[in-house]
Amino acid sequence: MKWSARSALGPISSDAIVSQAAVDYAQRSFADAPELDERVDQAFARFDEEQPALAAFLADEFDRQRDETAQALGYFLSVCIHEAFRRAFGARLESVDESAVEVARASLELDETMRREDSAEPLESDDVVAMLQPHVMTLVREQLDSVLAPDDDAMLSDVETDIDVDCVSAVYRALLVAILALSRAVRPASGQAARKMLS
Repeated sequence: MKWSARSALGPISSDAIVSQAAVDYAQRSFADAPELDERVDQAFARFDEEQPALAAFLADEFDRQRDETAQALGYFLSVCIHEAFRRAFGARLESVDESAVEVARASLELDETMRREDSAEPLESDDVVAMLQPHVMTLVREQLDSVLAPDDDAMLSDVETDIDVDCVSAVYRALLVAILALSRAVRPASGQAARKMLS
């Protein structure tokens, strides 16, 4: 991957990229749930237990949105993202503390500011996050599209048609922070750590 030197987000380790298989597993685990709302509630409770600082940040961001569909999208995608990271990395996924959440939030904000100020910059900040975690971001963007332009195959197919786009955008931005924070919470594999120590 060619890295943009102007990004404030910075690269992540190649062994911290969530695989397509892990994303597929997470997506299937919710797609097959007979009671999706109950399944999401249970998964978010586990998310809160394992990643309390990040879960608290996301819950605060989601709950302040006045659009219920945007809220539902946020909770649904947050547990899918967490499950994909858990599946991909297991015990290598460490807990994200409040300072790590703030670093992720601040770095995203700085990156957004840099790109707004440079009219020649072709990428948006979410494009950079998609370069870091392509498979996770494909899932997020597909679900975002399904909410904004729902069809019969959408996992959240019972969404309303009158959706507050600003609320959806706020939820999307919070999810970008979560993806960045979780990406940096992945402990290097033992061989990777050894190579870094020797380099």
